[in-house]
Amino acid sequence: MNRSLHTALIISALISLSFQSILYAGRLELKFFSSETGYSITPDKLLVSDANNPANSFSIQKNSANSYITELARGSYFITAFHSGFASSQTNFTISDNEIRYDIFMDPLTVNSKLNVQRIKSLMKPDAALLLGYVVDDATGEPLSNVSLYNSSSPLTQTDAEGYFQVYVPANCDSRTMLDLKFGKEPYNSELYNSFEVTPSTDFIFTVRMKKGQLNTSAKYVPISEKCSDCTPQTMFPNMAVTGFVVPLNIRVGKNCTGTNCSYAQVYSLQTYCKYVLPAEIYACWGNLTGGMNSLQACAVAVRSYGMYYVYNPINAGLYDICDNTYCQYMGTTLSTNTSNAVDNTFGYILTNSSGVVRSEYSAENNNKGCGNGYSGTGTSWPCISDPVCTGFSPNGHGRGLCQWGTVRWATGRVVSTSSPCSQGTAHSYGTKTWQGILAHYYTVSPQNWQITQGTSAVINSSVSSPTAANPCAQVTINSNVTTIGTGSLMIGASIAPTGTENWISDPTNDIERTFTSGTANYSRVFKIPCNTASGTYDLYTALWYDKNNNNTIDGSDFVVSTKITSAAITISPIGINIISTEIPDKFALLPNYPNPFNPVTKIKFDIPNPAYTKIIIYDLSGRVVANLVNEQLKPGSYSVDWNGTGFASGVYFYSLVTDEYTETKRMVLIK
Repeated sequence: MNRSLHTALIISALISLSFQSILYAGRLELKFFSSETGYSITPDKLLVSDANNPANSFSIQKNSANSYITELARGSYFITAFHSGFASSQTNFTISDNEIRYDIFMDPLTVNSKLNVQRIKSLMKPDAALLLGYVVDDATGEPLSNVSLYNSSSPLTQTDAEGYFQVYVPANCDSRTMLDLKFGKEPYNSELYNSFEVTPSTDFIFTVRMKKGQLNTSAKYVPISEKCSDCTPQTMFPNMAVTGFVVPLNIRVGKNCTGTNCSYAQVYSLQTYCKYVLPAEIYACWGNLTGGMNSLQACAVAVRSYGMYYVYNPINAGLYDICDNTYCQYMGTTLSTNTSNAVDNTFGYILTNSSGVVRSEYSAENNNKGCGNGYSGTGTSWPCISDPVCTGFSPNGHGRGLCQWGTVRWATGRVVSTSSPCSQGTAHSYGTKTWQGILAHYYTVSPQNWQITQGTSAVINSSVSSPTAANPCAQVTINSNVTTIGTGSLMIGASIAPTGTENWISDPTNDIERTFTSGTANYSRVFKIPCNTASGTYDLYTALWYDKNNNNTIDGSDFVVSTKITSAAITISPIGINIISTEIPDKFALLPNYPNPFNPVTKIKFDIPNPAYTKIIIYDLSGRVVANLVNEQLKPGSYSVDWNGTGFASGVYFYSLVTDEYTETKRMVLIK
């Protein structure tokens, strides 16, 4: 090979590599799982779109490793997944010369029969804890049978063909019981839960993910009494400017974290996230004490508010909202029915100031943390609060916000102690408080004066197109039936895709903000079908978004509140241009439409005397183009085309015949 040719090939290769590096900046890997069992899910529909240009959507193919992998250019993107029998999931991320990995956990709409609350409650024993759950392959989400569960070296049980296990372990109220649990199966590495504390009449629901090719791993579990006492100094995360009252659908949780720096993320619904945090932060057995559910419910509101605050103010906006360790709030790996019920019973309730949700800190024992014995608070970073139910107890934590041990003492009217955390304890003389009263006691204090508010949430019940049949260039109305709690402004986004595909077409120009009020009502937006849209049946995707940066545009900083897929929602057919006569007319002409006024269809006739690229355009009274009925090369002749005004408001419209040689406009009136 001569030198000049060799040099040319090298230059060509370098140019190609440079172009590819510009075109593809980073790698995206997605996996989908059931949040209940950990089983792998293959979404029925998966939408990946450019956050700043929703008209650009991408298809991703599943590979043999049960994951979805693609290369993407720099930018911000949305992911939306739908699967039959599961609630939808949505998240956002930013590619910038990096690799993004998400494990996305979707909530089933029907509870697994083995994890049904009534069934679990019927299995409870007063002298034992109930351990149950599922074990799966971390990479594939496949259930693992014959996994052995040990306490130290003593075998307890094995998983069945579905990866399910269930076993009792002795426990009592008057002392603390710690287990060293190990899940083992060759060739997997053992999953260890060291110093795992169990309590009587309490269930612990596991989703264990076993890995190959690593050393034995210690599962994310820290005994409640041994939580970091002050991992997060007050100055580490100053209050940020962004806040609001709208409850997000999902939260991105950073994983494999050192401090607040995390290497990848998992996506959960906000409800499921709270259900994993709550039993890791407080004792689920407190719900068994008389009045004790008020303690769990107060803590559930604090946990939800804290997590929601970071959706508004993410630690790493391009990848995750919040970390999973004690530098944020601790997210465990087990559930319990008492704590899950507390999360459900307080659905949507948050702590707020006048602007919106707040970063509601809490710690284990706030007594004598700077304000003296019998007082919660620090006197500097948090006001002093008379808290006599905690008198005499040693401080454990930063002292700000809610005192976790104080919540159970106020809820039960008894001095529950750390040495016997699930025992009723002796009565104190300070009365009891409801969960609302507990929150007011710790947070509605000067100068904060935070309030308990039911945040705004919304669910799309149905979305339909009107009309259900349309032509390219036409405008349809998307009507959505929505149930709303609270009042707030939300953006309505919409996309369509040929049924059975993920080739989504968006209309961001007509994304619109509406005010949603409490109750069930219909809300609408228009959708302009692009003129180059192929004929066929199309699915409809509708989403409600919170416009976090208040720019009246759905973009990468916003979050989704609810989504809906409607299959085969609209049929798109080619516009029918009828040839009236092939006799060559003498001149260009645009004839009066008939009928006029009309409802909802009128016929427009026009003459073309010589070959011409021809447009028939419909304008509203403001001069905005609302439809393009004809946009193609026509032979000489006389033609007609119909315009269907369904989905358009009554009023005056104009229609124009436009060619390179001739333009004429006439007036028509749509009356409904």
